[in-house]
Amino acid sequence: MSPESPLFGTYQIAFCLSVLVASIGSILFFSFMRLPKKQYAQRIKYHTILIYMLFALNSLVSPWLGVLHPSIYIALSVFTLLPICYGIYFVFASVDNPESPSPFVKPFMWINTALLALLCAILADQIEHSFGITRLLININCAAVIIAGANKLYKPDGTTGHGRLTVIRLYYGLCAVMLIVPLLFHLVTDFALTQSLVLLIMAFLIHLTFGSICAVILIQQIEINFKESITDGQTQLLNRRYFLDKASRLLSSGDNKNYALIICDLDHFKQINDTYGHGVGDQVIAQFASLMCNTSPAKSLCARLGGEEFALLIPDSKADLALETALNIQRQLATQNKDKTQVAFTASFGATDNTNKNLSQMLTKADNALYEAKSQGRNRIVVV
Repeated sequence: MSPESPLFGTYQIAFCLSVLVASIGSILFFSFMRLPKKQYAQRIKYHTILIYMLFALNSLVSPWLGVLHPSIYIALSVFTLLPICYGIYFVFASVDNPESPSPFVKPFMWINTALLALLCAILADQIEHSFGITRLLININCAAVIIAGANKLYKPDGTTGHGRLTVIRLYYGLCAVMLIVPLLFHLVTDFALTQSLVLLIMAFLIHLTFGSICAVILIQQIEINFKESITDGQTQLLNRRYFLDKASRLLSSGDNKNYALIICDLDHFKQINDTYGHGVGDQVIAQFASLMCNTSPAKSLCARLGGEEFALLIPDSKADLALETALNIQRQLATQNKDKTQVAFTASFGATDNTNKNLSQMLTKADNALYEAKSQGRNRIVVV
């Protein structure tokens, strides 16, 4: 590094100002951005603002490249850049895991940052071409954290959901650029050009981060809204509207699969509410919903049709499997009723299969079977 290099040059001023203005604009944008009043949404918001405050700080540090001692400048760079990457990691990790701990309160981040800053500061004093080598070390660490964060956008089943793959690819590309650029420092000798190149990358990173974080927050909200629109808020089962739509599409898909339908209704549920209160009634509803889903075959559609009435559409199934499934639910319910700390309750079941591939007729047959089970004294299973 050239100690005679000017503090400010035309390129330096332009790029520093662009990064600073973009950072301040992003801080203001996210400060006034309206997000759901849920803890995870607010945590993402505050960490995003912190990311851009660090970007602004980095833009204020960059012009001092030619004035500060190399080891001090490199250490300051580490303490502004690496926390930015950990902040990005947190935002991405929080998309599917709202309870993800903040890296800023964990010792690992600060120990990693301090050790990297110390190593780079020593190298800056001891070796030639220290600027390129230390930048490469910093960028390797930053890229590792960013890639780990981008991988958090993959769902547990390996899928990426609505538009997440684009964000993942953008950050993979960014990390590739971060690893290549330090190698270019050996090809340039002009100090102003070197510093301008660093600041240009910073400006690109800040705009990419801004766009991708907005996209991730939007994607997250779309997924939340979609889930809320298709599920019952109390039980997290499919709601009636989505269940009927999904079941109708499955039956009319022409895949030649057999489906069985079970409709079940809790017995004497009004008495439970009247005797123990609606709070206990809600607990009974939730307990049965969980028991039904955990007992049903894989890939079954579990839904709450309304009140104390539930439905179960079982793929690759006929009436005999529907009977076996209903019996399993009934047995599990009987076992649960042995727990004297909980309210005992029973359910009646009506089941049928799709011999005619018509959902409306299946519902009618299953409803009639359920009515027959009720008329037989409840806690019964009728298959037609």
